[in-house]
Amino acid sequence: MSDAWDWINRRYESDDLAKFTLMLDTLEEVVGHLRSDAPARHRIALILTDYIADVLLARRVNSVVQLSEYGPWFEPRERFTDRDLNLLRQGFNRRLQVASQSYERPMTFGMGRPILAEELAEVLRVAHAYRNDVYHEDRHNPHSLPIVTLAALHATAEAWRQSLPSKSATSSGAKGPLMDRLVVMGYETPSILGSGAGPMFSHYAGAEAFIGWLDREMPFDIAAAACSLSEDIDSRIEWAESMIAWLSGWEGPGADEIEPSLHWHEFWREHGGDPRLLELNDEQARNAAASLDTEDEAEKERLRALMQQTDEQRTEYFRSLHSSFTPTLGIKSLPKLRRRGRALAELRQPGRLLARYRTVDEQMRVFEDTLAEVAEGWDRHVSEEVDRARGKGIFITRREP
Repeated sequence: MSDAWDWINRRYESDDLAKFTLMLDTLEEVVGHLRSDAPARHRIALILTDYIADVLLARRVNSVVQLSEYGPWFEPRERFTDRDLNLLRQGFNRRLQVASQSYERPMTFGMGRPILAEELAEVLRVAHAYRNDVYHEDRHNPHSLPIVTLAALHATAEAWRQSLPSKSATSSGAKGPLMDRLVVMGYETPSILGSGAGPMFSHYAGAEAFIGWLDREMPFDIAAAACSLSEDIDSRIEWAESMIAWLSGWEGPGADEIEPSLHWHEFWREHGGDPRLLELNDEQARNAAASLDTEDEAEKERLRALMQQTDEQRTEYFRSLHSSFTPTLGIKSLPKLRRRGRALAELRQPGRLLARYRTVDEQMRVFEDTLAEVAEGWDRHVSEEVDRARGKGIFITRREP
């Protein structure tokens, strides 16, 4: 008969060596993708980095929950209700908050120390937002994508190291392919472990060896990153100004068309997904569909009345949203955005750099999307007018004699 404890000891949840290997394999794979020039591989690198960071956050949450459940009954400590745990499972930023907070108290032996400084937590917060752009919106900036990913990779590696005990080691994994890989990266047995116990594997020292290797192979140069992100904003503002000049000239629709379009685009970015607005839209669609499906005139009349009532409610609600909306962007905003973009070049904190870049980047997206829509719409209009002037697309019905 097999030992009943054997399966428990070998399963992934109990296998610290398997957990270490998962981290090392994934982080190395990210490096491989970042070495490529292909945007597709940079996208994969960001998604993998975000994934493995979330694995670390999940481990941290489990660790903190365990700390909250053990100890004397009279000892005050953090408690987690079912609602707290559900919110943590749903929210990446909530898990980041747990990872960057201290849960130290007597007899926790360092297990309550945060694994992320707030600065690095901000890096992962911004990187997660860009991961959502890639994963959910099929959108990325090829210039900034590898910079954001590399910053997140270094932050994740540091969180990994800080999540591991620095004063313990095991004979498990001390020999074999995993240790061979780490030795190539520069692994050294910590001196605190002594030399008489035979080969020992410190997980903390293993993560430290990876970080040393990463710093040599693919360092994150904060000064170069700041200059690169600053140049990205500057070049995009230059494009926006050139497009505004074209749209305002004799070939375009005129400057008066640009500002309202910017305000409209910004309004829809903020309120396009308003739950009440969508609910009224859906109600209107259901009533319209029901009206088409019925042959009963009395029922049609009832549904038409409901549709009119819903339309009035929707119009009133829309007007309330629109009247309370204050645009933040206009053509005169570009010089301010240029100054903010150029100020990025002076920043030397990764979290602050990425957070400020993200803010300016989102505002530039409003300009880029709006100007592209205005230009493309005007181009279609001009083409249609040219075709009409040439007689294309005009159908004349003549009565036969």
